[in-house]
Amino acid sequence: MLARLDLHHAPESQHAAVAPSADGSAYTKILRAAGAPTITLPLGARRTLPVGALVSEPAAKLHTSPADLTSGDLALHLIETAERVSFLPEPDH
Repeated sequence: MLARLDLHHAPESQHAAVAPSADGSAYTKILRAAGAPTITLPLGARRTLPVGALVSEPAAKLHTSPADLTSGDLALHLIETAERVSFLPEPDH
């Protein structure tokens, strides 16, 4: 008998989830911070994201200097992954 079933994505499926802006000229991202501030990332050449904006935009919304924003800070606010979903059998009555 199956005692528990867990469904989740592998760690390599983590990503920085962004959404296109209404006019398609940029991407937006909701940061994981109090008040859930949204940053706007302008599209560079060939629809790429300029690396400088990946640092300066979150730093501005988090009220800190880009020099003080660490890779861990960026990972915390930008990286997302699917949550684990667990299924447990109903207890016998």
